[in-house]
Amino acid sequence: TAAAAARGGGNSLSDCLQSPVPSMFRSIAVLVVLGLSHASAAELRLKGATRRNTNKFWPFSSVSSEAAPKAVAPLESRPAIESAKDAVLMSATFGRKTAQLCQEAPAEQRRTCRQMAGQRLFCALLKRHEGKYAGMTGVDEEKAKCSRIDIMVNAVEAAKEAELEKESKEA
Repeated sequence: TAAAAARGGGNSLSDCLQSPVPSMFRSIAVLVVLGLSHASAAELRLKGATRRNTNKFWPFSSVSSEAAPKAVAPLESRPAIESAKDAVLMSATFGRKTAQLCQEAPAEQRRTCRQMAGQRLFCALLKRHEGKYAGMTGVDEEKAKCSRIDIMVNAVEAAKEAELEKESKEA
């Protein structure tokens, strides 16, 4: 084999790599790999576009066979005054304030007193920060409730009156 290599007719590895056939196979392999990677990238772009655009395009379908898109009723996007009121009434600060206002109420009227004190405090808050609650749903009804409350009577007295009124209706 050494003599064949000296004559230039051997089958050494370097001879095979320099011949045109392996380099042609290498070029074809590179082209195949590049082609597959390009096809994979195009497929991924197509899948991404399909996910973004849910309207499927089919050029051979007629316009009349497609159903008209359904109209979706707009959801009420304005916040409700009730949810704001609940959040305020359930706060610890508000609870302490109503407890303080009703500490002189008898035990059987304390719950009613705290409810009435909470309503009065919320009405005062609504009056003071009217602009903050202006666009909410139900604000007009809440203002109407507040207009019927006698602010000159404190919550303890109002609870006593409510209890007397309840007893008179039962009798």
